[in-house]
Amino acid sequence: VFIDGLLEPELDEKVLKRAGPWYWGDGDHKYRREFRGMAIFNLWIHNTDLKEGENNKLILKKRADGEHDFFYVQQDLGFSFGHLFRERPSDYPWDIVSHDNSEEVIFNYRSFQPNSGFEHVTWADARWMVRKIAQLTREQITEAVGIGNWPHQAPYDYQALYVEKLISRRNQLVQVFGLDGAQNPSGKRIALMEVDRRVEERAIVSEKWGVPGYTVDFSPGIQARLIDPLMAKIQRGLKDGAIKLIGAINNVSLEPDWFGWDEGVIARVILNINRTVVKNPTATSSEDAFIVRDDFKIGARLGYGLVISGDVAYVRGFSLIYPAASEEAAMDGPRYMLEVITESYSQMQDRLPKGHILIHESYLEGRGRLNL
Repeated sequence: VFIDGLLEPELDEKVLKRAGPWYWGDGDHKYRREFRGMAIFNLWIHNTDLKEGENNKLILKKRADGEHDFFYVQQDLGFSFGHLFRERPSDYPWDIVSHDNSEEVIFNYRSFQPNSGFEHVTWADARWMVRKIAQLTREQITEAVGIGNWPHQAPYDYQALYVEKLISRRNQLVQVFGLDGAQNPSGKRIALMEVDRRVEERAIVSEKWGVPGYTVDFSPGIQARLIDPLMAKIQRGLKDGAIKLIGAINNVSLEPDWFGWDEGVIARVILNINRTVVKNPTATSSEDAFIVRDDFKIGARLGYGLVISGDVAYVRGFSLIYPAASEEAAMDGPRYMLEVITESYSQMQDRLPKGHILIHESYLEGRGRLNL
């Protein structure tokens, strides 16, 4: 989306209950076509942050007989519609397929997250999902993109650029999986849509913050009164040596008085540090035999005085992905994470060594009605 926000249904807890996350490879999920086919949908929108379970929510609906129906929800698709970085219309590829032959299809896709959901997808599963994608009309795709409030006037006509690229990728899928001319259950035949690549002339390459109207500013008041002091406290602690805890601590919850704030203002302070090391399946030398991902999230869950009912968490997260020669080297130190947290995002982007990828995200996670 161009203007960030959070949209979440309000659940009637007597009927609908959240039961926590679900994981792609757990239980009978790998035996269900709906799960396996969703991998193709995520490729279509180029979701590079397809987590194993964190973004998936299981909801139980109570029936009249007392039993429950299960509903599986995938949410937080914010790292989509780009390439290595999220929501970059100019980087979002026109082509979803790198090449194909009679034995395999190679997709133009790379994920930051290992995901077991990709391990069980068959040709028939992919074709099943492509058939569903192919049923979307140009009008439906245009309407869906429009919800994101992307600019639609030259020279920033990113809305039209996204529509044409989605259709281009849809056409490729239809061709590769042999569905051109196939009949849908409705009786209509699947056909290739026209694609206008000239739209790029009306959508110049630009960072989001350089486009008129762009904002991720949820509230200057929250930023100045709460988030900035929180960042300053955390940064001082990290400079004093707390950064060495990375890889050893999964979650820390600090009391509000640690920051000198009123108990009625801050419900909870969020601090999460984690390091993941995986073997690099596409290593090119001994220097990148392993891939390291450092995740650092800080935030505050706001309560009385800022929220009418319920609460809301403002979270800022940093992820640094880089190669390592061995597991020992990967766990040896935090590398550039301290600099990532204590310097600006743009400064670090210019200073990162080759092979390092920096991800930064800020978001609201709300429960109830927010009064800003």
